[in-house]
Amino acid sequence: MERSPIIRFERLSKVFDGFTALDSIDFDIPQGSIYGIIGASGAGKSTLLRTINGLERPTEGRVEVLGKEPAKLSRGELSELRRSVSMVFQHHNLLKSKTVAENVAMPLVLAGEKNAASGERVREVLEMVGLSDRATHYPSELSGGQRQRAGIARALVTSPKVVLCDEPTSALDPVTTGQILDLISRINRELGITVVIITHQMHVIARLADLVSVLDAGKVVESGPVSEIFMRPRTPEARELVGSASRGGGTGNPEDPACPHQLSVTTIRPPQEIISEVARLSGENPVLVRADSLPLRNATLHNLTLATTSPCVPASLNDARTTAEVYHQ
Repeated sequence: MERSPIIRFERLSKVFDGFTALDSIDFDIPQGSIYGIIGASGAGKSTLLRTINGLERPTEGRVEVLGKEPAKLSRGELSELRRSVSMVFQHHNLLKSKTVAENVAMPLVLAGEKNAASGERVREVLEMVGLSDRATHYPSELSGGQRQRAGIARALVTSPKVVLCDEPTSALDPVTTGQILDLISRINRELGITVVIITHQMHVIARLADLVSVLDAGKVVESGPVSEIFMRPRTPEARELVGSASRGGGTGNPEDPACPHQLSVTTIRPPQEIISEVARLSGENPVLVRADSLPLRNATLHNLTLATTSPCVPASLNDARTTAEVYHQ
């Protein structure tokens, strides 16, 4: 079932002193999704994110969030919107002189709630992110992953409908990155919060997001479901990002001169299904030259290279879950 948009960009552009940071951005973010926005440094990701919570005003076009245009809201109305649209920062932005509970409670304190640090809502979100036993600790006493968990708890304390994540794992090691991505995924799944994440790391998008837009020089060059972008990237920018996430050691056999016809297959189907189908089409058991796998949020993407002594037509392999191409050694 198609979900209604909770954020909508319509021909949005942003110009700084003659420099076009965003150029006619036009896409929707469905309610309840995890939406990735990816691109190299300077692509316009952070500027786009800042238009959602009203920190940047469009030069042209509009952004609509929860049915409202942040650029048209008064200061008080914008403050109210930001209770529903919270932020997780790259470097957590915790106050060193405050305890974890006091940092998490800060949005409530700023909204006028007294004694928020000792309140039930702070205890709830600390338990949610696994920091119940760190409430009275200071940021200097936490690991990098724990500090980011505290930042996520602070973002959740106002019960938002949207959480904006600005490179939330780029400063973390791979193991901690996986734990933080799992936490964000669980928050989306259990609380129904829409998550918008910007990053330059395609493997983060692969693991976490449902949908993705690829930005380059302020323009959206490609958008769609993550599995579709990985299987059929249409632009050089998307192909480069997909390639950076898909490269790995791989498994398989050395290239066999006796099997000069090779078939490159990208699929979310089980590899054995593909191998069996190629065997049926070619009339022989193909040699597995290489196999790489990349976990996506709701599937696993497989990149296979198969070799046969005679060519087989890949057209019947191509469908919504598979793309195939024949080439020669």
